[in-house]
Amino acid sequence: MLDKLTVGSVVSGTVRQIGKHGIVVDLGGIDGFVHISELAHGRVQMAEDVVSLGERVEAKVLSNEANERGPTIRLSIKALASPAAAPEAPPNDTVLDAKVVGHVVSGILVSTKHGDGLVPARELDLPPGADHKRAFPVGTA
Repeated sequence: MLDKLTVGSVVSGTVRQIGKHGIVVDLGGIDGFVHISELAHGRVQMAEDVVSLGERVEAKVLSNEANERGPTIRLSIKALASPAAAPEAPPNDTVLDAKVVGHVVSGILVSTKHGDGLVPARELDLPPGADHKRAFPVGTA
Protein backbone atom coordinates (compact mmCIF):
# COMPACT_ATOMS: atom_id res chain seq x y z
CA MET A 1 0.00 0.00 0.00
CA LEU A 2 2.83 2.43 0.80
CA ASP A 3 4.11 2.16 -2.79
CA LYS A 4 0.77 3.49 -4.10
CA LEU A 5 0.98 6.55 -1.87
CA THR A 6 3.26 8.66 -4.04
CA VAL A 7 3.20 12.43 -3.79
CA GLY A 8 0.47 13.78 -6.06
CA SER A 9 -1.57 10.57 -6.24
CA VAL A 10 -5.26 10.57 -5.36
CA VAL A 11 -6.40 8.18 -2.64
CA SER A 12 -9.74 7.23 -1.15
CA GLY A 13 -10.41 6.48 2.50
CA THR A 14 -12.74 6.69 5.45
CA VAL A 15 -12.69 9.40 8.12
CA ARG A 16 -11.62 7.52 11.25
CA GLN A 17 -11.00 10.36 13.70
CA ILE A 18 -11.79 14.07 13.91
CA GLY A 19 -9.61 16.33 16.03
CA LYS A 20 -8.88 19.95 16.74
CA HIS A 21 -6.12 20.19 14.14
CA GLY A 22 -7.57 17.98 11.40
CA ILE A 23 -8.78 14.49 10.56
CA VAL A 24 -7.31 11.01 10.35
CA VAL A 25 -8.27 9.02 7.25
CA ASP A 26 -8.04 5.22 7.09
CA LEU A 27 -6.54 4.40 3.70
CA GLY A 28 -6.96 0.64 4.07
CA GLY A 29 -4.71 -0.25 6.96
CA ILE A 30 -2.60 2.90 6.86
CA ASP A 31 -3.65 6.24 8.33
CA GLY A 32 -3.25 9.58 6.61
CA PHE A 33 -3.68 13.02 8.15
CA VAL A 34 -5.52 16.00 6.67
CA HIS A 35 -4.68 19.25 8.47
CA ILE A 36 -7.67 21.55 9.06
CA SER A 37 -6.19 24.05 6.58
CA GLU A 38 -6.31 21.36 3.87
CA LEU A 39 -10.02 20.53 4.28
CA ALA A 40 -11.54 23.35 2.21
CA HIS A 41 -10.58 26.53 0.37
CA GLY A 42 -12.43 28.77 2.82
CA ARG A 43 -11.84 29.24 6.51
CA VAL A 44 -12.71 26.13 8.56
CA GLN A 45 -13.36 26.63 12.28
CA MET A 46 -14.04 22.97 13.10
CA ALA A 47 -13.38 19.88 10.99
CA GLU A 48 -16.89 18.63 11.85
CA ASP A 49 -18.26 21.44 9.68
CA VAL A 50 -16.71 19.79 6.60
CA VAL A 51 -16.61 16.02 7.25
CA SER A 52 -18.17 13.46 9.57
CA LEU A 53 -16.96 10.20 11.09
CA GLY A 54 -17.25 7.26 8.71
CA GLU A 55 -17.55 9.46 5.63
CA ARG A 56 -15.69 8.35 2.48
CA VAL A 57 -13.34 11.04 1.19
CA GLU A 58 -10.87 11.45 -1.63
CA ALA A 59 -7.63 13.28 -1.03
CA LYS A 60 -4.35 14.11 -2.73
CA VAL A 61 -1.11 12.87 -1.17
CA LEU A 62 1.07 15.84 -0.17
CA SER A 63 3.87 13.84 1.42
CA ASN A 64 4.79 10.31 2.41
CA GLU A 65 7.67 10.23 4.85
CA ALA A 66 9.04 7.36 6.90
CA ASN A 67 10.28 7.91 10.44
CA GLU A 68 11.00 5.79 13.51
CA ARG A 69 7.28 5.57 14.41
CA GLY A 70 6.22 4.50 10.93
CA PRO A 71 4.99 6.35 7.85
CA THR A 72 3.62 9.89 8.06
CA ILE A 73 1.19 10.55 5.23
CA ARG A 74 -0.08 14.11 4.75
CA LEU A 75 -3.20 14.54 2.63
CA SER A 76 -5.24 17.39 1.16
CA ILE A 77 -8.94 17.36 0.35
CA LYS A 78 -8.99 20.96 -0.86
CA ALA A 79 -6.36 20.19 -3.52
CA LEU A 80 -9.03 18.16 -5.38
CA ALA A 81 -11.79 20.76 -5.02
CA SER A 82 -11.98 23.67 -7.40
CA PRO A 83 -11.85 26.97 -5.57
CA ALA A 84 -15.15 28.77 -5.42
CA ALA A 85 -15.34 31.86 -7.55
CA ALA A 86 -14.69 34.92 -5.46
CA PRO A 87 -17.92 36.72 -4.71
CA GLU A 88 -18.38 40.09 -6.33
CA ALA A 89 -17.32 42.90 -4.04
CA PRO A 90 -20.19 45.11 -2.88
CA PRO A 91 -20.13 48.84 -3.63
CA ASN A 92 -18.46 51.10 -1.07
CA ASP A 93 -20.57 52.13 1.94
CA THR A 94 -22.91 49.15 1.53
CA VAL A 95 -24.34 47.76 4.77
CA LEU A 96 -24.00 43.96 4.84
CA ASP A 97 -25.53 41.23 7.00
CA ALA A 98 -22.69 39.58 8.90
CA LYS A 99 -22.08 36.93 11.54
CA VAL A 100 -19.39 37.32 14.20
CA VAL A 101 -16.86 34.48 13.84
CA GLY A 102 -14.08 35.66 16.14
CA HIS A 103 -12.37 38.40 18.11
CA VAL A 104 -9.00 40.08 17.92
CA VAL A 105 -7.56 42.89 20.02
CA SER A 106 -8.32 45.43 17.32
CA GLY A 107 -11.95 44.43 16.61
CA ILE A 108 -14.25 41.60 15.53
CA LEU A 109 -13.96 39.09 12.70
CA VAL A 110 -17.12 38.69 10.64
CA SER A 111 -18.32 36.50 7.81
CA THR A 112 -20.64 37.78 5.07
CA LYS A 113 -21.89 36.35 1.79
CA HIS A 114 -19.17 38.46 0.14
CA GLY A 115 -16.37 37.04 2.28
CA ASP A 116 -14.75 37.43 5.68
CA GLY A 117 -13.44 40.62 7.17
CA LEU A 118 -12.46 42.67 10.19
CA VAL A 119 -14.58 45.39 11.74
CA PRO A 120 -12.19 47.63 13.68
CA ALA A 121 -13.15 48.33 17.32
CA ARG A 122 -13.27 52.07 16.60
CA GLU A 123 -16.06 51.41 14.05
CA LEU A 124 -18.29 49.47 16.48
CA ASP A 125 -19.98 52.52 18.03
CA LEU A 126 -19.33 51.37 21.59
CA PRO A 127 -18.92 53.66 24.59
CA PRO A 128 -15.34 54.27 25.76
CA GLY A 129 -14.00 51.32 27.74
CA ALA A 130 -16.66 48.89 26.50
CA ASP A 131 -15.59 45.33 25.75
CA HIS A 132 -16.26 44.45 22.10
CA LYS A 133 -16.09 40.72 22.96
CA ARG A 134 -19.09 41.05 25.29
CA ALA A 135 -20.99 43.41 23.02
CA PHE A 136 -20.55 41.14 19.97
CA PRO A 137 -20.21 37.50 21.07
CA VAL A 138 -19.25 34.85 18.51
CA GLY A 139 -22.31 33.68 16.56
CA THR A 140 -24.30 36.91 16.71
CA ALA A 141 -25.59 38.39 13.50
